[in-house]
Amino acid sequence: MLFINLFPVGVLQLNDALTYSYWHARAPEFFQQPLVRVFEWLRFPGDAIFIVGGIFPVVYLAVRMFINRNRPGGHGWQEEGEFTRFAGGENLKA
Repeated sequence: MLFINLFPVGVLQLNDALTYSYWHARAPEFFQQPLVRVFEWLRFPGDAIFIVGGIFPVVYLAVRMFINRNRPGGHGWQEEGEFTRFAGGENLKA
């Protein structure tokens, strides 16, 4: 994102600000220029990878936790005397 979008557009904005003015470089018309739009579209593949690799797993885990929040058996731990037994069958010393 930094090298494909922010840096090139920043250089274009700096050039525009030095040529015209700061307000001209921040105007919406600046961002509608064809070259700036191309740099914005070049950002899309990286954003898509971030969404698929970063956001979807978090949403998936959150949905699983929400669905399994009231599962029978509590939180998976059962007290048995001096031992604590995990619902999977393993005995652990308390």
